[in-house]
Amino acid sequence: MDRFQRWYRLDQLLKARRFPVARKILEEALQVSESTIKRIIRDMRNYGAPIETSQDRNGYYYDPN
Repeated sequence: MDRFQRWYRLDQLLKARRFPVARKILEEALQVSESTIKRIIRDMRNYGAPIETSQDRNGYYYDPN
């Protein structure tokens, strides 16, 4: 899976859930390591994706605003 396919898949996963998605679930769905998930999220944020982190729910989500 190339970089843009991972971005697209992560976008789909975040949009499909009402609640934050745990990092471990993202790793399994994309079949990548923790560092790769962090890198993908960092890159998407740099391009303007409103991805937020929820410490209390231990996951990632799109900021609804």
